[in-house]
Amino acid sequence: KLRDLNSKELEVLLPTSFKLLSDEEFVRMSKNDHEIGYAIINAPGLYVVPGINDSAASLNGNAAGQNSAVSNEFLNDLAGLLSKYVGPVGGAQVGKDTVLDVATGKLTLEQINLLFRHLPVDLSYVDENELVKFYSDTPHRIFPRSANVIGREVKNCHPAKSVHVVEEIVEKFRSGEQSQAEFWINKPGLFIYVIYTAVRDENGKFLGVLEMMQDCTHIRELEGSRTLLTWDKTDFVGNTDNSNGNDKSLAQEAAEEVDEEPLTTDADGRFHIDAKTTLSNLIKQSPEVVDYLISLNPKFEKLKTPMVKVMAKVATIKMIAERGDFNVDDLVGKIDGFINRNKK
Repeated sequence: KLRDLNSKELEVLLPTSFKLLSDEEFVRMSKNDHEIGYAIINAPGLYVVPGINDSAASLNGNAAGQNSAVSNEFLNDLAGLLSKYVGPVGGAQVGKDTVLDVATGKLTLEQINLLFRHLPVDLSYVDENELVKFYSDTPHRIFPRSANVIGREVKNCHPAKSVHVVEEIVEKFRSGEQSQAEFWINKPGLFIYVIYTAVRDENGKFLGVLEMMQDCTHIRELEGSRTLLTWDKTDFVGNTDNSNGNDKSLAQEAAEEVDEEPLTTDADGRFHIDAKTTLSNLIKQSPEVVDYLISLNPKFEKLKTPMVKVMAKVATIKMIAERGDFNVDDLVGKIDGFINRNKK
């Protein structure tokens, strides 16, 4: 099956993509691929738009040779099919300052995007054809998303073991038997709430599914009432959790919840760090290690989301290196230097 899939990708998908997609689109896809990560293989280099040089001419020549095997008739048919599901190929984009009519007002495209980005919840929308059409890319996103999912069938965005659940939800919503489905993840120090809602027009016609996901850890801990304006030290969404009146980061709270042996020291008083050292142990010794890892690779921004309370307990430097496309020994050396420079 893998050989058959690989053959189709090389002989059909790749040359067709060269014909239909621009360099800018390849760059965007490459960036999204690296954001999610790769399985089995080492991450390839990022796709770079060729400059005006000999190598660029060579690359374009090779691409043209590959493309020649694809007929224009086939490409026109494929472009029509793509337009049906993901919109016009090469269509004009709406400017960010364009004013759009919404149900109860008028907003520019930029304002709409900013509103979605600042929501304290994560949203995803699947249309009536079961294609992923939208997700809100909030900085505090609980689970990672990539723009590569846009236009994909929703069942292909889930593990095989849960596809039947997705299909049942869509089927019940489409038939009108159900309109909502709730799920939640309850772990020590972390409560994630997920709700799926059927989207219907004023005539009851099924138009898709809206998924809302929220970290409700802080909300569940609230007691009594607050009726007077009180400025908390930090935001509840994102890097810190001030529910107990402190300004500890989520990473620090996660590390404190883990009962493990502290880092050992050698005769010179240096902490011993190796590939098996856990993230929680590093954070206990130096909470600043989170910002240091982010400086090495922006992909580690996820360490400032609630999921760090799950990841910190199991993630080792070896796992971090694989996720960030680092050589394990090099990353151990970098973290070792950082921790021992900043040791308490």
